[in-house]
Amino acid sequence: MQKTEEEIIKRLKILFNKIKMQKDVSGNYASGNLSFDEEMQQIQEYIDTSEYGIAYENIVTALESHPFALTGRDAVVLLELGLLFKFKTDRSEDNIFKE
Repeated sequence: MQKTEEEIIKRLKILFNKIKMQKDVSGNYASGNLSFDEEMQQIQEYIDTSEYGIAYENIVTALESHPFALTGRDAVVLLELGLLFKFKTDRSEDNIFKE
């Protein structure tokens, strides 16, 4: 396994475990959608099956949709993961960040 992949896995698991511990957010999950536990289980399955990019995208979606709390350090880990995955935005308002 390459060092970059090891770093991705390590950082992804750290970030995932931090949001998974915030069970108090579960009350903000709407009925008719995945529950907090179901979403955490789904993300865990993506990690377990080496679908790290999908796990990352699901974490980002969860963070955008629910009031999880992240420390500044956690936010940097999230940013670093996006950079390691080489994900880019297609939103017009983010054009200033494109090469």
